[in-house]
Amino acid sequence: MIRASGAARVHEGARCTAFVSEPDSEDHRRKLGVLCDGRVLYGGGSLGYVGCDDDDGVATRCEDESFSRDGGDPKLTFNSAAGTLRLEDADPAWLVDIALGAAPR
Repeated sequence: MIRASGAARVHEGARCTAFVSEPDSEDHRRKLGVLCDGRVLYGGGSLGYVGCDDDDGVATRCEDESFSRDGGDPKLTFNSAAGTLRLEDADPAWLVDIALGAAPR
C-alpha cells in the first residue's frame, strides 16, 4: 500500500519494491533502493547508501535525513518492525508512505 501527496512522482496505490543490501564491509552502510511502478524513488547508481541499525545482521531501521538537493536522494525512514518506509523531498515538496509487506516468494 502506498500513500502519496504533494508533487510525488507516483500515485496512491502504486506497487512498490524496496531493496536492502548486505552491509558494506568498509563502512557498514547499506544500499537501499525503492522502485514504484518502475520509477526509482530512492537509490540507483551511486546513490542509496545509508546507515542502518541492525539486529543479528538484519536491517531494522535506516534513516537518511537529507533532501535530494543536499545528498542526491530524498529523506528516507525505513522501519522494519513497524512495516513502514517513508520518503520525503522538497523543491518541489512531496511525501510517499509505503506499508511494507512480506517479500515475494
